[in-house]
Amino acid sequence: MNSIQKLFNNISSFCEVNYDAFCKIIEYHDSATQNRISPWFSRRLKEQSFYQYNNPLGNLLLRFSDCCTQARLVIESSNVDFKLAKKGQSYQSFVRETRKYLVKKEDLMKVKSEIVKHLPIYLFKSNCKSKEEIDASPIHSVYFENPDTMEIYSNRLRKTEGAYCIRFRTYNHPKYLANYPTKYHNLPKPKTVFIERKTHHENWVKDNSIKERLEIDASDVYDFLKGKYTINDYLQHLQQLSYSQKEIEESAKLFIEIQAAMLKNNLVPTITTQYDRTAYQLDGDASVRISIDSNLTLVKERLKISPNWYKENMEIDPDDAYVFQYAVLEVKLQTHQGVQVPEWVRSLVSSNLVRRVEYFSKYIHGCCMLLPSKVPLLPHWIKEFPVPSSHNIPLIENIEIKNENEDDRDSFLVDVGQDRAIQSKESILNKKKEKEYFMRALEYIGVNVIDKHNDVPVTVPAKIEPKTFFANERTFLKWMTICLFIQAAGVAFLGFTDFGLVSITTGVALIIVSVLFMTYAVIRYKIRAYRIKYHQAERYDDVYGPVALFAVLSGVVLMNAMFYIAEHILKEEARTYYAD
Repeated sequence: MNSIQKLFNNISSFCEVNYDAFCKIIEYHDSATQNRISPWFSRRLKEQSFYQYNNPLGNLLLRFSDCCTQARLVIESSNVDFKLAKKGQSYQSFVRETRKYLVKKEDLMKVKSEIVKHLPIYLFKSNCKSKEEIDASPIHSVYFENPDTMEIYSNRLRKTEGAYCIRFRTYNHPKYLANYPTKYHNLPKPKTVFIERKTHHENWVKDNSIKERLEIDASDVYDFLKGKYTINDYLQHLQQLSYSQKEIEESAKLFIEIQAAMLKNNLVPTITTQYDRTAYQLDGDASVRISIDSNLTLVKERLKISPNWYKENMEIDPDDAYVFQYAVLEVKLQTHQGVQVPEWVRSLVSSNLVRRVEYFSKYIHGCCMLLPSKVPLLPHWIKEFPVPSSHNIPLIENIEIKNENEDDRDSFLVDVGQDRAIQSKESILNKKKEKEYFMRALEYIGVNVIDKHNDVPVTVPAKIEPKTFFANERTFLKWMTICLFIQAAGVAFLGFTDFGLVSITTGVALIIVSVLFMTYAVIRYKIRAYRIKYHQAERYDDVYGPVALFAVLSGVVLMNAMFYIAEHILKEEARTYYAD
């Protein structure tokens, strides 16, 4: 199998080198002769078998996947220990870990061939007339946003609790003209549209983020967006599909929520993503699931609702399309106690074939590239891509900080890319070491930090854990305890009436101070809790409170001493006067 894999990778490299060579030859021809024939030749070139978007390599990869599957079956049938271990596994309760990586196009086939040695490919049928089997399925997703506020974009980028996004997805959709041969241009339009809502939840709120979906006819999408396609119409559609009563209730509830959110927030088609997805997974075994999204193209939509709610291929202007130069590898592990991460997964993600990009999002990347004047923030990975007019846009720097007591499943995907990210962060914060230590401390407890890099704010959001809220509560209780002690001292001073005006004045002053600082503690607790909940990038330590408390208490003590000394002097002078 290793020999076949090596031959397969050599064929893939040969095809890619030939394609790049022809492109460079044509560019040299155009510049030397001043005759531009590259558009015509490019179209002819994309019809050749060595073009990367054609199917021959995909078909060959499927055959290699079948060979690897047969080899695994032979090994499993002869390995009794393996069969017993597999039989004893239970995947009813699991912990899901998801990581995303970028793969260079020249390394894409190497990664695919390495994965098929361990996981088979899910087969898809293309809509071509030949109905040939291919290793990837084309996916077309339209994301909705309010371009005036970009609220969904900001919430998803900041990973705010409850942040959601809404997209309309179709499969086997006609592909964008610029990237595919002509035989893919006129694929029939899908008749079913899947409306999906992805909701982000923090780990301490729910185990996983939620993805919910419903399906409607493509002819009803425009009426749905305008609010004319009502829940009654949708219920009739569900009854025709023979849904169960529970499925009808859940779909109807989701229908109402999505339509209400879209109408209330004025959501319109904003960004379209088109790509080919190759999925890998063992039949009946969900412990390891891998997908590769290649040939990714991002398209800027009309930013308004129209009867044709997304741009057709012929309507796409070259300036409104962005071809992503990498493939996106997504690794999903479903592990529970006692189940180890496969060694081949560790080896793959730690190799130089892939590079980890935390929280990568196709939608967010598309907004940055195609709507640079509208986005209020930029993600951390965007530094490697030239973004038009982005010099005044704040940058979100996502750097994950892990605790030492986290188990192995949380760190199985750490590679050299993380070291580069930490070095990049340190290069930003190395102006003042004291400031760097302070920022690192704030990151560790899970708060947001603001720094300046080339006069551009850099925000470092970290995950907010429950212990952060509890720390805020403990701080509040400490303040209340101190205030109660001060109040008790004031009441005690009022009880010593023998000292007269001095004890009364001191007691009243201490009680007033305790009440004022109790009020201050409540206000600070509320403000800090709000900032923690909404990941606001501000300082969380109390700069003025302790200093003010020290100054006020010192003033009360000095006032008490001055009154006591003054009263004692007056008493001595009066005693001397009457004695004389």
